[in-house]
Amino acid sequence: MIRHKSTILLWCGSFILLALASHGLAANGAEDKLLAVLRSGAPALEKEHACFELKSVGTAKSVPVLAGFLTDKALSLAARDALTSMPYPEAGAALREALPNAKGAIRIGLIASMEARRDKAATPLLTSLLNDSDPQVVAAAAAARAEIATPEAARALTKALAGADAKQRTVLGKGCLACADRLAKIGKTVEATALYKHLTASEQERAVRR
Repeated sequence: MIRHKSTILLWCGSFILLALASHGLAANGAEDKLLAVLRSGAPALEKEHACFELKSVGTAKSVPVLAGFLTDKALSLAARDALTSMPYPEAGAALREALPNAKGAIRIGLIASMEARRDKAATPLLTSLLNDSDPQVVAAAAAARAEIATPEAARALTKALAGADAKQRTVLGKGCLACADRLAKIGKTVEATALYKHLTASEQERAVRR
């Protein structure tokens, strides 16, 4: 009886392993087909759908192909969305590498992806954008820097706030406040308290002080 049960268990285990292997091969095959669509002259709508599907089956192999569309007006959002959801470090690197060549809404979208991924490797890039001439870029960078809440982030935001003009001061103040909230949430109460105290100073924006 015991031998019979052991045989059944071995058979079940082998079946599960075979099923998992088959699933892996099927997913890999699906990924190859989707990448073929992206490499082809297919319409933008088909490529957009392929990007969406790669969120589920894409591996690090998909990253270089998706990265090629990050500055494409028609497909940037779809490619960025797929890369944002991928846990691979290559995906984060692709988003960072695309940022210097991006403009307008695409640039802001890439910053938002770094925020969503809480990509600590992006902090030097984001810090440099805190003094950008575009208020929307400053706002996006401040929000991302706040989400990637580290003591260094708090210092970078505080420094940028100190030298900001009137237009940038509001968004940077909100960024500092969001950073303090995030620091408090993750248990860095000393850093959060110091930042809160800094933001209550009389020279800060009234809405931020409140």
